[in-house]
Amino acid sequence: MPDAPAAEPIGPTATADAPLPLVFGMVHDNPGDGPTESVWADPAFMAKHGFGGQVPHWLVQCALTYDALPDGGVPDGEARDWIEGHARTVAGRLKQSKAAGLTVCPWTDFLVVPAAVWAAYGDRMGRLAGAVHAGGNTQVFKPDLRTDMTQTVLRAQVAELFERFPAMDGVTLRFGETYLHDAPHHVGGSPIRLDRSEGPDDHVLLMSLLRDEVCVKRGKLLIYRTWDFDDRFHTNAAYYDAVADRVPPHEKLLLCIKHQNDDFHRRVTFNRNLGRGPHRQLVEVQCQLEAYGKGAHPYYNGQGVIDGWEEFRGAEPRPAGGE
Repeated sequence: MPDAPAAEPIGPTATADAPLPLVFGMVHDNPGDGPTESVWADPAFMAKHGFGGQVPHWLVQCALTYDALPDGGVPDGEARDWIEGHARTVAGRLKQSKAAGLTVCPWTDFLVVPAAVWAAYGDRMGRLAGAVHAGGNTQVFKPDLRTDMTQTVLRAQVAELFERFPAMDGVTLRFGETYLHDAPHHVGGSPIRLDRSEGPDDHVLLMSLLRDEVCVKRGKLLIYRTWDFDDRFHTNAAYYDAVADRVPPHEKLLLCIKHQNDDFHRRVTFNRNLGRGPHRQLVEVQCQLEAYGKGAHPYYNGQGVIDGWEEFRGAEPRPAGGE
């Protein structure tokens, strides 16, 4: 029997002479546990091993004072001193990453703001039900993105991010899970409503606003992660289309998608949204799999990522999400 023809690749393919244009590395700190100790958090080590970019977990959204808002931002005092100190820390880390030649797009919880900003503008920002991963933490809530004031605060957030840290190449949007264990003076959370009939509209509004502020106005990268729960943006093709088809593509806008049609578990099919729609995509892969001790012992997972895990042989994979 003749060999089956090779599948056509989706997007650019890496070769020895032409590597993939964007290869980012990320080490995520466990909330409340302090920085994770790893050589992969060292910009020079990352650059030496072929990574061109970094998505650092620096809490950059907590390094802003919002002085440009109509009624002012964070007043002098403990909270402002903490923010200014944190901003100096971020600036130092950014300097190291850029010295190593990395493209830097920090992990960013948009609409996490100082408590003083919420006290001044919260009544005009609105508040939605359904904070995710609050864990009883009263700091976590969902501002209403549809209000003019929430959009004003969001635009001020983006503007100050790039004014304070002009060397940043872009930002990586995080939505859905909000952890504020390491942000003692901040409140807020994702503005995306969880209802499947309303969520796409919120994503379109958020992605469009950030596309305008980050990509169009400032020429910076916006990496918009699709990860969520319960068969919505990340895995549901109809939901994905309802968002992606309504936002014009931009060379600086990328959608970031986990390679599996769920979280990083075994017996899960490839994500149906890979290669789908009009936007450029980044494929997200977890190297420290929980199933293998999160790197506590050697395990090569590349073959499983590319070809599927051994359990796929002779077994039905876990059912995919809804259409």
